[in-house]
Amino acid sequence: MKIFYTLLFALFLSLQLSAQTITSTVIKKPSLLHCNEVPAILNNIVFGAVPPNSADKPVVVYIHGWFDNGFAWFMAKNKWYENSYNAGYRTAFFFQSVSGAFEDNGKVVAQMIRETCRHYNTDKVIAVCHSKGGYDIEYALYNENVWDSVQGVVTLSTPYWGAPMSDMIAVPFFRTILEAILIVGPIFQGKGSYQMQTAYMAGVVRPMMDNHPNNRPEKFHCFGAW
Repeated sequence: MKIFYTLLFALFLSLQLSAQTITSTVIKKPSLLHCNEVPAILNNIVFGAVPPNSADKPVVVYIHGWFDNGFAWFMAKNKWYENSYNAGYRTAFFFQSVSGAFEDNGKVVAQMIRETCRHYNTDKVIAVCHSKGGYDIEYALYNENVWDSVQGVVTLSTPYWGAPMSDMIAVPFFRTILEAILIVGPIFQGKGSYQMQTAYMAGVVRPMMDNHPNNRPEKFHCFGAW
């Protein structure tokens, strides 16, 4: 029995460690790529094809938001990859947890930034973040020492002062129902789904981030943000 529990613990530990292992995939250039060929794998970096004459330009990394595993950059006629490639930018698309706490996601994003810099042999990165991805990069920059590699951050609809929807889904009645739904339940069980509550963001997160010694607001360019 002791051996059984030892093996069980070892298996559990290996699963936890593997969950933080960063993998990577290189995709074809946009003109040859089909949307379903982009692998949506947790903790995976999808590197785009290298366009001509791109060595002197920064690398653009894309960081998705809540309830989105990163696949949306490529679907519904979105042309983020195509436009970046045609403009001569190397790209990397991060697939971190869809609802993980920004502290956990921030650590993963920082690892991915370092891996991206190694892959492209550069220390010039521009981050484009959607929604909750803005929180994830903020934590990565302030607490995981990747500021020197990130020249700037563009955020799209990041609710820096919280999202009223998060207030609603945090109501015990709704939360119980949402977490019980088989397909989306794990997303609503994630801590990150509830960190976006307006009171928590205003009272805890913003003071922590805005007063951080590594705070560099001049590096942020925000669109559609509160």
